[in-house]
Amino acid sequence: MGAALARHAPAPVQALISTLMRAQLELVVAGLDGSGKTTLVRALRQETAASEPPLPTTGLVFHRTRRAGIALRIWDLGGGRRFRRSWSQQAKTCDALIFVVDATDGVRITEARQALQDLLIETGRRTLPTLVLANKVDLVSADRRGTDELGVCEPVIRGLGLDERSPCAWCVLSVSAQHGTNLEKALRWLVLQAHASRTDAAQDDDTIEVGAAASLRQRVQLRSAALQRRLAWLRGGRHAFTSLRDALIDDVDEDPL
Repeated sequence: MGAALARHAPAPVQALISTLMRAQLELVVAGLDGSGKTTLVRALRQETAASEPPLPTTGLVFHRTRRAGIALRIWDLGGGRRFRRSWSQQAKTCDALIFVVDATDGVRITEARQALQDLLIETGRRTLPTLVLANKVDLVSADRRGTDELGVCEPVIRGLGLDERSPCAWCVLSVSAQHGTNLEKALRWLVLQAHASRTDAAQDDDTIEVGAAASLRQRVQLRSAALQRRLAWLRGGRHAFTSLRDALIDDVDEDPL
């Protein structure tokens, strides 16, 4: 389906598809402890579901994988209080943020809101594309979920203080990392937002000549810092490589990832 659409699409659309198929995304997965971040990362890497729940992440773990033709570099950040201060170090150079919330735990939504706000402030990137995943929707009753999962998403939107005044591009999706529900939608949103963000940045560079050299130096420094972190983790053996199938991002209903 996706290949046929690509072949018969107008030239601009074909160019966009070609760009997206070569896309590389660096993602940071953050959220409170117990929200299901590691299970989400395992699902994105299409690992076989474990019989036992994963142990809490200590510090951070870096993963490299490929899904739907997209090369993914994923930072799985520990959600404990003592690890949250270091979140911003990884988020400063990422393409998008995935913030995971436990949809069954309304008690900690205020804590999650503060953690998210602190992260965006400390990175200095209030416009960082932010995908909020209301996880464990499979454990929420059908009555509470409501039509189109609005019963799950709306409380999260209110609880995190997200609205039209938020400076960043944001989206809230209900997902089940355990069962892979809605992960294909999440990946689509991340790819498109990252592409839009890079396009905006390129346009800004074309129109703003003053300080362009300084901006370039800053980007080089940030990427260099990210490379040094990756090398440190590679030397420490805290990485994983998985080869996954390549596929176009097709219509969800006809050809899910």
